[in-house]
Amino acid sequence: MGFKSIVIIVTIAVYGINAQNPCSLDDFDCIREHFAANSQCDPLTAFPHIPDSFSAANLRFKAPYFNLSHIDQSVTITGLENCAISVLLANESSRVTKLTFDCPNLHVEAARAFIIHNVDNPDERHYYMRVAADYESVQLSQSIRNSNNLNICQGEATAFTSLPTILAQGYDRPSIAFISRDDLGNFGPDLDVWSRECWAARATSVFRFLVNNRICDFNC
Repeated sequence: MGFKSIVIIVTIAVYGINAQNPCSLDDFDCIREHFAANSQCDPLTAFPHIPDSFSAANLRFKAPYFNLSHIDQSVTITGLENCAISVLLANESSRVTKLTFDCPNLHVEAARAFIIHNVDNPDERHYYMRVAADYESVQLSQSIRNSNNLNICQGEATAFTSLPTILAQGYDRPSIAFISRDDLGNFGPDLDVWSRECWAARATSVFRFLVNNRICDFNC
């Protein structure tokens, strides 16, 4: 049984037998009409196709497991035109709508600053590099409350990802030495943790980008 099948089964189990699919997953006219009829979004400004890339000038987030902070600048995520809706379930009892995008083959690039915090030393260490990561699959989901007054701007999205392939290039000698010493491209057995912490900062922005450009514009 594949990952997608498991997620669908778990989703149905969590959302219960009262969860209904209001539209065929490839019928975007129906999906846009459903969201427009049950929200204050503007379907007239939604584009029929998702732009290829998402960009952000600055994303700051923490990776607590590694005792790191990240500052990503000039973030670009490409491949989003291939994202497809894999789950759309509306539960009449709980009035929660579950929306999920499956996105294959995403490429992420950013100019990154790593800030390493050391509890035994008040001096932080800073390293600067260009990071590129390829993800075979990324799944973005949000449970949207108030099914008759949907608003993606009032909630947060989550992400599940495959393990990425990472290439990092340091901007200066200390950063190059840090990358080589700590094997930044692999993170050993903890790469999955690092990937989850990175996407925890991106998931909501990218999810909203997909909804606003393909389904209905919530202006957030």
